[in-house]
Amino acid sequence: MGIYKRTLFLAAFLLFTLPLVSAASFTPIMIGREACETNEGLSAGCVRYTDNAGVQREVPFYYKLSVTTGPKAEEPFWLDDQWFAYRCDTTDVKIDVRNGDPLNGVPVSLDGNSLATDLGSIDFTWTWPSTVQLSGVTYDVESFYDDTLYLNADGNCQFADQSFANFSSSNILKVNGKTPLNDTMYYDDDYQSIDKLAFAELLDVTNSSLNDTYKYKFYVTDEGQYKKVYLLLGRETNFTIDGAGGRQDLLFNGTDTTGNGIVDRDYYLPDVIPLGFDPLDLEELVAHFTVRENRFTRIRSFIDTASGNLISCPAAGRYRGKVYYNFFRSMCSGIRRTLWGSWIRISPSRNWAGILLKLTK
Repeated sequence: MGIYKRTLFLAAFLLFTLPLVSAASFTPIMIGREACETNEGLSAGCVRYTDNAGVQREVPFYYKLSVTTGPKAEEPFWLDDQWFAYRCDTTDVKIDVRNGDPLNGVPVSLDGNSLATDLGSIDFTWTWPSTVQLSGVTYDVESFYDDTLYLNADGNCQFADQSFANFSSSNILKVNGKTPLNDTMYYDDDYQSIDKLAFAELLDVTNSSLNDTYKYKFYVTDEGQYKKVYLLLGRETNFTIDGAGGRQDLLFNGTDTTGNGIVDRDYYLPDVIPLGFDPLDLEELVAHFTVRENRFTRIRSFIDTASGNLISCPAAGRYRGKVYYNFFRSMCSGIRRTLWGSWIRISPSRNWAGILLKLTK
Protein backbone atom coordinates (compact mmCIF):
# COMPACT_ATOMS: atom_id res chain seq x y z
CA MET A 1 0.00 0.00 0.00
CA GLY A 2 3.01 2.32 -0.47
CA ILE A 3 4.11 4.73 -3.19
CA TYR A 4 3.91 2.15 -5.98
CA LYS A 5 0.27 1.26 -5.28
CA ARG A 6 -0.60 4.90 -4.74
CA THR A 7 0.89 5.75 -8.16
CA LEU A 8 -1.17 2.98 -9.79
CA PHE A 9 -4.28 4.26 -8.00
CA LEU A 10 -3.77 7.78 -9.32
CA ALA A 11 -2.78 6.58 -12.79
CA ALA A 12 -5.90 4.44 -13.07
CA PHE A 13 -8.05 7.34 -11.95
CA LEU A 14 -6.46 9.70 -14.46
CA LEU A 15 -6.75 7.17 -17.27
CA PHE A 16 -10.41 6.69 -16.43
CA THR A 17 -11.12 10.40 -16.29
CA LEU A 18 -8.81 13.16 -17.42
CA PRO A 19 -5.43 12.08 -18.84
CA LEU A 20 -4.18 15.63 -19.31
CA VAL A 21 -4.11 16.83 -15.68
CA SER A 22 -0.86 16.87 -13.72
CA ALA A 23 -0.69 14.14 -11.10
CA ALA A 24 1.61 16.30 -8.98
CA SER A 25 -1.09 18.93 -8.35
CA PHE A 26 -4.05 16.64 -7.68
CA THR A 27 -4.99 13.83 -5.32
CA PRO A 28 -7.75 11.31 -6.12
CA ILE A 29 -10.72 10.46 -3.89
CA MET A 30 -13.32 7.80 -4.70
CA ILE A 31 -16.62 7.40 -2.85
CA GLY A 32 -19.07 4.52 -3.36
CA ARG A 33 -19.22 0.74 -3.29
CA GLU A 34 -18.41 0.20 -6.96
CA ALA A 35 -15.06 1.93 -6.47
CA CYS A 36 -14.03 -0.53 -3.74
CA GLU A 37 -11.57 -3.44 -4.00
CA THR A 38 -11.56 -5.12 -0.55
CA ASN A 39 -14.22 -7.58 0.56
CA GLU A 40 -15.34 -5.19 3.29
CA GLY A 41 -15.68 -2.31 0.85
CA LEU A 42 -17.44 -4.35 -1.79
CA SER A 43 -19.95 -5.47 0.84
CA ALA A 44 -20.66 -2.15 2.57
CA GLY A 45 -19.27 0.58 0.34
CA CYS A 46 -16.16 2.60 1.01
CA VAL A 47 -14.18 5.77 0.56
CA ARG A 48 -10.73 5.57 -1.04
CA TYR A 49 -8.15 8.29 -0.55
CA THR A 50 -4.42 8.88 -0.03
CA ASP A 51 -3.45 9.84 3.51
CA ASN A 52 -0.83 12.40 4.51
CA ALA A 53 1.88 9.74 4.55
CA GLY A 54 1.26 9.05 0.86
CA VAL A 55 -0.51 5.71 1.45
CA GLN A 56 -3.72 4.88 -0.39
CA ARG A 57 -6.42 3.62 1.99
CA GLU A 58 -9.83 2.04 1.54
CA VAL A 59 -12.18 2.65 4.49
CA PRO A 60 -15.50 0.74 4.74
CA PHE A 61 -18.67 2.64 5.52
CA TYR A 62 -19.53 -0.03 8.08
CA TYR A 63 -18.80 -3.58 9.25
CA LYS A 64 -21.30 -6.37 9.83
CA LEU A 65 -19.73 -8.97 12.13
CA SER A 66 -21.03 -12.05 13.91
CA VAL A 67 -21.92 -11.85 17.59
CA THR A 68 -21.60 -15.64 17.99
CA THR A 69 -17.82 -15.95 17.88
CA GLY A 70 -16.92 -16.82 21.43
CA PRO A 71 -16.34 -16.40 24.15
CA LYS A 72 -12.80 -17.58 23.34
CA ALA A 73 -12.87 -17.97 19.55
CA GLU A 74 -11.86 -14.88 17.59
CA GLU A 75 -12.63 -13.66 14.10
CA PRO A 76 -10.79 -11.15 11.89
CA PHE A 77 -11.94 -7.96 10.24
CA TRP A 78 -9.90 -5.83 7.89
CA LEU A 79 -9.43 -2.15 7.23
CA ASP A 80 -7.67 -1.96 3.88
CA ASP A 81 -4.68 -4.31 4.32
CA GLN A 82 -4.66 -4.10 8.13
CA TRP A 83 -5.91 -7.04 10.20
CA PHE A 84 -7.91 -6.70 13.43
CA ALA A 85 -9.43 -9.30 15.75
CA TYR A 86 -12.66 -9.39 17.72
CA ARG A 87 -14.58 -11.87 19.86
CA CYS A 88 -18.00 -11.73 21.51
CA ASP A 89 -19.72 -13.53 24.37
CA THR A 90 -23.53 -13.56 24.52
CA THR A 91 -23.57 -14.69 28.16
CA ASP A 92 -25.04 -12.20 30.63
CA VAL A 93 -22.22 -10.64 32.63
CA LYS A 94 -21.96 -8.81 35.94
CA ILE A 95 -19.91 -5.58 36.03
CA ASP A 96 -18.56 -3.76 39.08
CA VAL A 97 -18.48 -0.02 38.38
CA ARG A 98 -16.93 2.78 40.42
CA ASN A 99 -16.61 6.51 39.87
CA GLY A 100 -14.36 7.28 36.93
CA ASP A 101 -14.31 3.74 35.51
CA PRO A 102 -14.26 3.92 31.67
CA LEU A 103 -17.38 1.84 31.01
CA ASN A 104 -17.36 1.29 27.23
CA GLY A 105 -14.57 3.84 27.24
CA VAL A 106 -16.62 6.60 28.93
CA PRO A 107 -15.81 7.56 32.56
CA VAL A 108 -18.72 6.86 34.88
CA SER A 109 -19.83 9.77 37.05
CA LEU A 110 -20.83 8.26 40.39
CA ASP A 111 -20.68 10.97 43.03
CA GLY A 112 -21.66 9.51 46.36
CA ASN A 113 -25.10 8.05 45.78
CA SER A 114 -25.74 10.05 42.59
CA LEU A 115 -25.21 8.48 39.17
CA ALA A 116 -25.18 10.55 35.97
CA THR A 117 -26.98 8.67 33.18
CA ASP A 118 -27.91 9.45 29.59
CA LEU A 119 -31.39 10.39 30.78
CA GLY A 120 -30.44 12.46 33.82
CA SER A 121 -29.09 11.92 37.34
CA ILE A 122 -30.31 9.16 39.66
CA ASP A 123 -29.92 9.37 43.45
CA PHE A 124 -29.85 5.87 44.90
CA THR A 125 -30.77 7.31 48.29
CA TRP A 126 -34.33 7.87 47.07
CA THR A 127 -34.65 5.90 43.83
CA TRP A 128 -33.96 2.31 42.92
CA PRO A 129 -34.37 1.86 39.16
CA SER A 130 -34.43 -1.56 37.55
CA THR A 131 -32.27 -0.32 34.67
CA VAL A 132 -29.92 2.55 33.84
CA GLN A 133 -28.72 3.80 30.46
CA LEU A 134 -25.04 4.72 30.23
CA SER A 135 -23.39 5.81 26.95
CA GLY A 136 -26.14 4.26 24.86
CA VAL A 137 -26.31 0.89 26.65
CA THR A 138 -29.09 -0.16 29.03
CA TYR A 139 -27.91 -2.21 32.03
CA ASP A 140 -29.93 -4.07 34.65
CA VAL A 141 -29.21 -2.69 38.12
CA GLU A 142 -28.35 -5.42 40.61
CA SER A 143 -27.16 -3.51 43.67
CA PHE A 144 -25.27 -0.50 44.96
CA TYR A 145 -22.94 -0.88 47.91
CA ASP A 146 -19.88 0.92 49.30
CA ASP A 147 -19.47 3.31 46.33
CA THR A 148 -19.73 0.43 43.86
CA LEU A 149 -22.57 -0.07 41.40
CA TYR A 150 -23.23 -3.64 40.29
CA LEU A 151 -24.72 -3.91 36.80
CA ASN A 152 -25.67 -6.70 34.42
CA ALA A 153 -25.10 -6.54 30.66
CA ASP A 154 -26.57 -8.91 28.09
CA GLY A 155 -23.21 -9.62 26.47
CA ASN A 156 -19.87 -8.17 25.48
CA CYS A 157 -17.27 -7.94 22.72
CA GLN A 158 -13.56 -7.24 22.62
CA PHE A 159 -11.62 -5.64 19.78
CA ALA A 160 -7.85 -5.73 19.33
CA ASP A 161 -5.20 -4.78 16.80
CA GLN A 162 -3.76 -8.31 16.81
CA SER A 163 -4.74 -11.85 17.74
CA PHE A 164 -5.92 -12.48 21.29
CA ALA A 165 -3.35 -15.28 21.37
CA ASN A 166 -0.78 -12.48 21.73
CA PHE A 167 -3.07 -10.36 23.82
CA SER A 168 -2.27 -7.54 26.21
CA SER A 169 -4.33 -4.52 27.23
CA SER A 170 -2.19 -2.33 24.99
CA ASN A 171 -3.63 -4.14 21.97
CA ILE A 172 -7.26 -3.39 22.86
CA LEU A 173 -8.90 -0.84 20.57
CA LYS A 174 -9.68 2.30 22.52
CA VAL A 175 -12.73 4.54 22.72
CA ASN A 176 -11.74 8.17 22.16
CA GLY A 177 -8.27 7.31 23.39
CA LYS A 178 -9.38 5.42 26.52
CA THR A 179 -9.11 1.67 27.08
CA PRO A 180 -12.60 0.43 28.04
CA LEU A 181 -13.22 -1.06 31.46
CA ASN A 182 -12.11 -4.71 31.62
CA ASP A 183 -10.82 -4.34 28.02
CA THR A 184 -14.43 -4.93 26.98
CA MET A 185 -17.35 -3.31 25.16
CA TYR A 186 -20.70 -4.23 26.72
CA TYR A 187 -24.07 -4.26 24.98
CA ASP A 188 -27.77 -4.79 25.67
CA ASP A 189 -30.04 -7.20 23.85
CA ASP A 190 -33.31 -6.78 25.76
CA TYR A 191 -33.55 -3.00 25.42
CA GLN A 192 -32.46 -2.41 21.85
CA SER A 193 -32.85 0.91 20.07
CA ILE A 194 -30.65 2.30 17.33
CA ASP A 195 -31.54 5.79 18.61
CA LYS A 196 -29.46 5.19 21.75
CA LEU A 197 -26.32 5.44 19.61
CA ALA A 198 -26.66 9.20 20.00
CA PHE A 199 -25.22 8.71 23.50
CA ALA A 200 -22.46 6.25 22.54
CA GLU A 201 -18.82 7.17 21.99
CA LEU A 202 -16.73 5.84 19.10
CA LEU A 203 -14.39 2.89 18.82
CA ASP A 204 -10.95 3.86 17.50
CA VAL A 205 -9.97 1.46 14.70
CA THR A 206 -6.25 2.01 14.17
CA ASN A 207 -2.83 0.47 14.71
CA SER A 208 0.83 1.41 14.38
CA SER A 209 0.74 0.95 10.60
CA LEU A 210 -2.19 3.30 10.00
CA ASN A 211 -1.64 7.04 9.89
CA ASP A 212 -5.27 7.93 10.57
CA THR A 213 -7.72 6.76 13.23
CA TYR A 214 -11.09 5.57 11.91
CA LYS A 215 -13.93 5.97 14.37
CA TYR A 216 -16.93 3.65 14.45
CA LYS A 217 -20.09 3.39 16.55
CA PHE A 218 -20.60 -0.05 18.13
CA TYR A 219 -24.07 -1.64 17.96
CA VAL A 220 -25.30 -5.21 18.48
CA THR A 221 -28.59 -6.53 17.09
CA ASP A 222 -30.71 -9.05 18.94
CA GLU A 223 -28.91 -12.25 19.87
CA GLY A 224 -31.78 -14.43 18.69
CA GLN A 225 -32.64 -13.54 15.08
CA TYR A 226 -29.85 -11.51 13.45
CA LYS A 227 -26.85 -12.09 15.73
CA LYS A 228 -24.78 -9.26 14.26
CA VAL A 229 -22.31 -6.66 15.46
CA TYR A 230 -22.33 -3.42 13.46
CA LEU A 231 -19.47 -0.94 13.43
CA LEU A 232 -20.76 2.28 11.81
CA LEU A 233 -18.40 4.97 10.52
CA GLY A 234 -18.59 8.09 12.69
CA ARG A 235 -18.46 11.77 11.82
CA GLU A 236 -15.43 12.37 14.04
CA THR A 237 -13.16 10.35 11.74
CA ASN A 238 -10.35 12.61 10.54
CA PHE A 239 -9.20 11.72 7.03
CA THR A 240 -5.84 13.36 6.38
CA ILE A 241 -5.16 14.27 2.75
CA ASP A 242 -1.78 13.80 1.08
CA GLY A 243 -0.41 17.10 -0.17
CA ALA A 244 -3.21 19.24 1.27
CA GLY A 245 -2.21 22.70 2.38
CA GLY A 246 -4.28 22.82 5.56
CA ARG A 247 -7.46 24.18 4.02
CA GLN A 248 -8.54 20.96 2.35
CA ASP A 249 -10.29 18.00 3.93
CA LEU A 250 -12.23 14.83 3.30
CA LEU A 251 -15.15 14.76 5.72
CA PHE A 252 -17.90 12.33 6.56
CA ASN A 253 -20.89 14.38 7.74
CA GLY A 254 -23.38 11.70 8.83
CA THR A 255 -26.72 10.32 7.60
CA ASP A 256 -30.00 11.96 6.66
CA THR A 257 -32.80 9.60 7.69
CA THR A 258 -35.76 11.84 6.81
CA GLY A 259 -35.02 12.85 3.20
CA ASN A 260 -35.03 16.57 4.01
CA GLY A 261 -31.39 17.05 3.02
CA ILE A 262 -30.21 17.59 6.60
CA VAL A 263 -27.97 15.13 8.45
CA ASP A 264 -29.61 13.95 11.68
CA ARG A 265 -27.30 11.02 12.62
CA ASP A 266 -23.60 11.57 13.22
CA TYR A 267 -22.73 8.09 11.94
CA TYR A 268 -23.26 6.01 8.81
CA LEU A 269 -26.62 4.26 9.17
CA PRO A 270 -27.20 1.39 6.71
CA ASP A 271 -30.71 1.04 5.33
CA VAL A 272 -30.98 -2.62 6.34
CA ILE A 273 -33.61 -4.76 8.05
CA PRO A 274 -31.53 -5.81 11.12
CA LEU A 275 -31.30 -2.13 12.08
CA GLY A 276 -35.03 -1.58 11.69
CA PHE A 277 -35.25 -0.23 8.13
CA ASP A 278 -36.66 -1.49 4.85
CA PRO A 279 -34.22 -1.08 1.93
CA LEU A 280 -37.06 -1.70 -0.56
CA ASP A 281 -39.27 1.16 0.55
CA LEU A 282 -39.26 4.58 -1.14
CA GLU A 283 -37.45 6.37 1.67
CA GLU A 284 -33.69 6.52 1.18
CA LEU A 285 -31.25 6.94 4.03
CA VAL A 286 -28.60 9.25 2.58
CA ALA A 287 -25.03 9.55 3.85
CA HIS A 288 -23.17 12.80 3.14
CA PHE A 289 -19.46 13.01 2.30
CA THR A 290 -17.75 16.36 1.74
CA VAL A 291 -14.48 17.21 0.05
CA ARG A 292 -13.52 20.69 1.16
CA GLU A 293 -11.49 22.32 -1.60
CA ASN A 294 -10.65 25.48 0.32
CA ARG A 295 -12.24 27.87 2.76
CA PHE A 296 -15.21 28.60 0.51
CA THR A 297 -15.92 25.77 -1.96
CA ARG A 298 -16.90 22.19 -1.30
CA ILE A 299 -17.90 19.06 -3.17
CA ARG A 300 -20.60 16.98 -1.50
CA SER A 301 -21.44 13.39 -2.50
CA PHE A 302 -24.60 11.54 -1.47
CA ILE A 303 -24.66 7.79 -0.76
CA ASP A 304 -27.76 5.59 -0.64
CA THR A 305 -26.97 3.53 2.45
CA ALA A 306 -29.08 0.59 1.21
CA SER A 307 -26.59 -0.02 -1.61
CA GLY A 308 -23.45 1.88 -0.63
CA ASN A 309 -23.55 3.62 -4.03
CA LEU A 310 -24.53 7.14 -5.04
CA ILE A 311 -28.21 7.97 -4.72
CA SER A 312 -30.55 7.66 -7.68
CA CYS A 313 -30.89 10.56 -10.09
CA PRO A 314 -33.22 12.36 -10.58
CA ALA A 315 -33.04 12.14 -6.83
CA ALA A 316 -35.88 11.75 -4.38
CA GLY A 317 -36.90 14.33 -1.80
CA ARG A 318 -34.75 17.42 -1.56
CA TYR A 319 -31.77 16.00 -3.45
CA ARG A 320 -31.26 17.40 -6.95
CA GLY A 321 -28.26 15.29 -7.89
CA LYS A 322 -25.69 12.74 -6.79
CA VAL A 323 -23.03 15.40 -6.23
CA TYR A 324 -23.16 19.11 -5.40
CA TYR A 325 -20.34 21.49 -6.31
CA ASN A 326 -19.73 25.18 -7.08
CA PHE A 327 -22.15 26.48 -4.44
CA PHE A 328 -24.86 23.80 -4.82
CA ARG A 329 -24.75 23.15 -8.54
CA SER A 330 -25.75 19.52 -9.00
CA MET A 331 -24.72 16.71 -11.31
CA CYS A 332 -25.99 13.21 -12.07
CA SER A 333 -23.34 12.02 -14.51
CA GLY A 334 -20.44 13.12 -16.66
CA ILE A 335 -17.38 15.22 -15.84
CA ARG A 336 -17.28 18.69 -14.31
CA ARG A 337 -14.56 21.13 -13.28
CA THR A 338 -15.06 23.20 -10.14
CA LEU A 339 -14.29 26.87 -9.63
CA TRP A 340 -11.26 25.86 -7.58
CA GLY A 341 -9.95 23.64 -10.37
CA SER A 342 -10.78 20.17 -9.05
CA TRP A 343 -12.43 17.61 -11.31
CA ILE A 344 -15.49 15.45 -10.59
CA ARG A 345 -16.50 12.35 -12.52
CA ILE A 346 -19.61 10.20 -12.18
CA SER A 347 -19.64 7.15 -14.39
CA PRO A 348 -23.07 6.16 -15.75
CA SER A 349 -22.05 2.49 -15.62
CA ARG A 350 -20.16 2.46 -12.28
CA ASN A 351 -22.09 4.40 -9.68
CA TRP A 352 -19.36 6.11 -7.62
CA ALA A 353 -18.05 9.64 -7.35
CA GLY A 354 -14.48 10.27 -8.46
CA ILE A 355 -12.90 13.54 -7.35
CA LEU A 356 -9.49 14.85 -8.37
CA LEU A 357 -8.89 17.37 -5.62
CA LYS A 358 -6.68 20.23 -6.72
CA LEU A 359 -4.06 20.75 -4.05
CA THR A 360 -2.99 24.01 -2.49
CA LYS A 361 0.36 25.09 -3.90
